[in-house]
Amino acid sequence: MRAQPWMHSARFDLLWILAPPFFAVLLVAFLQAFFPALMDEPLHPGVWLLTVVGIDVAHVYSTVYRAGMKPKLLWIVPLAGFIVSVLLFSLGPNIFWRSLAYLAVFHFVRQPYGIMRFYQRGQRSTVLDKLAIYSASLYPLIVWHLGSAREFGWFMAGDIFVWNVSWLLPYVHAAALGLALAYIAQEWKTRAINLPKNLVILGTAAAWGFGIVVWNNDLAFTLTNIISHGLPYMAIIWIFNGARFWRPDSRTDWRWVAPLLFVLTLFVLAYMEEGFWDAWVWSDHPQIFPWFSYHFQPVAETSLPWIVPLLALPQLTHYVLDGFLWRLGRSGS
Repeated sequence: MRAQPWMHSARFDLLWILAPPFFAVLLVAFLQAFFPALMDEPLHPGVWLLTVVGIDVAHVYSTVYRAGMKPKLLWIVPLAGFIVSVLLFSLGPNIFWRSLAYLAVFHFVRQPYGIMRFYQRGQRSTVLDKLAIYSASLYPLIVWHLGSAREFGWFMAGDIFVWNVSWLLPYVHAAALGLALAYIAQEWKTRAINLPKNLVILGTAAAWGFGIVVWNNDLAFTLTNIISHGLPYMAIIWIFNGARFWRPDSRTDWRWVAPLLFVLTLFVLAYMEEGFWDAWVWSDHPQIFPWFSYHFQPVAETSLPWIVPLLALPQLTHYVLDGFLWRLGRSGS
């Protein structure tokens, strides 16, 4: 049997890159079964801090470790992004948020493909491989667009187009099922099964399928979306860049100190950003950001076209930089 092409090691990859989508689905299934009332309530502040701030926003800042390869991009992309964002917001907040949502969707769809291709290094990628990994996320998105409105949005309600042409959905389901069967048949004939590649495809299909198609619930979508995307991303950044930054001397064994510092720096940056969001714009979690809520007040509506693009800039920069930085070749990776 061919040796599996792990990024770091079997244990690390399985725990931090491949397991998160399955863990997210099992977590939501557990909540559905034993705490159904929680599914219709807002995210508990502690859970919100751990997931939205500690994973979703924090993973955005991990791009800084990768972008050190091309430092000029760290001011060129934000400057251009801010100008475009202000123009979009001037056309209307809905246009701004919808544009940012679809940029995020593109980023989220591309990540599983990139991970799959890494696990296929040195191997040929078939057409069915590519169709399988893309359909794992695009199939639920197509169902979302063609079906009725969901009880959630990407960033906020209504930021994803919904055409409500449900009569097309049986054809979409049939096409997805046919593609899945074709892929299974291909893998059945394969002599050397690539385990991590198949776990990426299956995990993506599980997180997106359950999070969007099966469960029509904001909490379910939030948890499956954030955990399945953010944790693997930070783990990959740690492998290729974070570990090198915090452990420049490979002979130094910091054990858990180095990864803890890596995660802590990301959390601090994410906490600061969300503190300004909450104080200036949302005012949703003053108990989590007491210093910010004490020292800052919500900005005037006339200032939002400048403040919102400014606060969204880390996300926008992350989405734009990410696809480019991983194409810079093997130098730095």
